[in-house]
Amino acid sequence: MVDVECDMLLVAAGRRPNTSEMNLEAAGVKLDEKTKLITVTPQLQTTASHIYAAGDCCTLQQFTHYASQMGIWAARNLLLPGSQIPTHVVPRATFTTPEVASVGLTEAEAREKGYEVFSQPSVHNERAICEGDLRGFIDVYLDKKDHIVGACIMNNRAGELLAELLVAMENNIKFTDLGLSKVVHPYPTYSWATMILATDVASKRLHASSTGKVIKWIVGRS
Repeated sequence: MVDVECDMLLVAAGRRPNTSEMNLEAAGVKLDEKTKLITVTPQLQTTASHIYAAGDCCTLQQFTHYASQMGIWAARNLLLPGSQIPTHVVPRATFTTPEVASVGLTEAEAREKGYEVFSQPSVHNERAICEGDLRGFIDVYLDKKDHIVGACIMNNRAGELLAELLVAMENNIKFTDLGLSKVVHPYPTYSWATMILATDVASKRLHASSTGKVIKWIVGRS
């Protein structure tokens, strides 16, 4: 829990695409009755086979970076039919102070599905301490094989920090492979916190394993 004092609170209730006055039905393009989004296939093809859609008009993931990529994919699929959207790993970023960035499942969704939640507060990161950025954290949600199913970061570099986790998710890289035994991060940086958290998770896994128990037994006898 983070307490923040402020003079004004902005409540963003969301938005919907402005498709109601485009007369899309005349072109054979159907809308979702609930969301008013344009209905598309995994290839971004609408119900009119010669029309493709991209961006906020056909997805609830309403981010500039995703809309621009969808435009590229839609143009490609229009020229080369059959290709699907290559990724569903969509980053979310809100550029407040501090920034908030996330991807995949939320913490509540992860806990509901039985995934583990690991956290590193900013007060454990020397770069954040030097910059007075002490209210933040890095949270990752992992499955039984330590693959990332979601993450949430809050600090002054959240958007940039999320990128490493996106690469790991897209390439099926275990979060523990970002730890000190696999990859050395520059110090002092915000990304050092990611490495330390991954190292902590790997250490926890080792201690719980048969190898870890043998190591404890050997150390205890010495």
